[in-house]
Parts: sequence; structure tokens; C-alpha cells
Amino acid sequence: RLREVAVSTLRNLLRGDDTNFAEQDCLGFTPLHILSCSTLHRLEMYELLIEHYPHHLFTKDKWGDIPLLYALWGRAPRVIVDLLAGSMRKHHSNYEVDWAGMIRTFCES
Repeated sequence: RLREVAVSTLRNLLRGDDTNFAEQDCLGFTPLHILSCSTLHRLEMYELLIEHYPHHLFTKDKWGDIPLLYALWGRAPRVIVDLLAGSMRKHHSNYEVDWAGMIRTFCES
């Protein structure tokens, strides 16, 4: 039930005029970064955010990291990682993921 409420709330917020979802916070995080850092992953929430803000897949935070890094780092379910990576290919097939940089981030932390 909580899952349905969360998805429904996000859907309603995205229908509104709230442009805060399009902005980055003081750490450079977008809503997709924040969701990727979560310990609870809802596929529908990722799909909604990607549908409305596909450019957030490529938005770098204050440290130069994209949401995919946080999903991998936080051990998100494979379906989430596959959705992020597949959506990145779909929306920007020429984008080159900095895999070496991600590995370096994992090793340094």
C-alpha cells in the first residue's frame, strides 16, 4: 500500500506546475540522484522521473557523478540498473559512461 501511495504521490507532483523537480539541490542532486541513493527502489518511480526528465540520467552532481553510479554503489536491483543504463542508451546513444571514474569512486570510498 505504501508503494502505491508513493508512486501516486510522485505522479501527482509531476502533473503539477512544480518546477523544483527540474532543478538540482545544493549537492547537485536531481530527484533521480536521490532516488538512486535510496535503499527502497520502486521501478515505477524511476520510470516516471525518466519519462519527465530524461536529461537527469546524464546530470552530474557536485562530485561529477551521475545517478547510475549511486544505483550501482547502493546495490540497486538489477532491473533498476538495467533501466538506467538502457534509458541512457535510448536518450543519448553516444554518451560514454566513465566506468574508470566510477570504479575509482568505489575504491576510494
